[in-house]
Amino acid sequence: MVKIGEQRTLQGFMAPAKLEAEQAHRIVVQAIDRVATPEQRDAVLHAALLAADETEVPSNTGVLAAFLLGPLRDELARVVSPDQADAVVRSLKPLLGLQAAGEGESDGALGAADPAAASTDQPVTVLIVDDDIQVRSLVARILQKHGCGAVSAPNLDVALAMCVRYSPELVVAELEAGSERSKKFAALLQVAFGDDAPPVVTMPADAEAAKARPDAGLVIAKPIVEDELVQAVEAIIAPAHPED
Repeated sequence: MVKIGEQRTLQGFMAPAKLEAEQAHRIVVQAIDRVATPEQRDAVLHAALLAADETEVPSNTGVLAAFLLGPLRDELARVVSPDQADAVVRSLKPLLGLQAAGEGESDGALGAADPAAASTDQPVTVLIVDDDIQVRSLVARILQKHGCGAVSAPNLDVALAMCVRYSPELVVAELEAGSERSKKFAALLQVAFGDDAPPVVTMPADAEAAKARPDAGLVIAKPIVEDELVQAVEAIIAPAHPED
């Protein structure tokens, strides 16, 4: 049954303009009901909420993204099947995108409210993740100076929702290369985007130690050096735009 404020689409639903906790719960339940029995649905929701240390389906952007892509997807994969779990996550991605847009306009938690990180006139190619607004703003200014669009997020949970909203080609994040947080973030991006998941460049506390790791990938040192940042970003983005 479609409630006031929600509309059905061929893909499943169109999220309401402002999501409340009750609506978040109802939309998630409707998505699960497409692939699970009522008994399975209740078991999945109970276990996922317990794993996330939540009492109800969250409506906050970052927490909701982490919940859908993490505990809920994991429980659905275990109880139903991985393919069905991924289908549910895909059907709920518009919800995350709408939430990222709405909160970015309203409260400054997202990069859209950051000084020098707000411009989306250029194609959004880079998402910057750091809990320090000065770092986010500095990186955004440098990238915009060199022709990249940039948005930013203060933490990884919000970053997941921003990825759904803006589909960046690259994420530059305050992460320790090869750490559990880094691996979990990459895994959640894989769940959300599959083969189209954006690569992640890390900004660890100890860049030299990070670069020595065999699984380090691209690493940027702090304090940020403009030439090093631009070189790292262009190494990933340039091959995707050979005619630019």
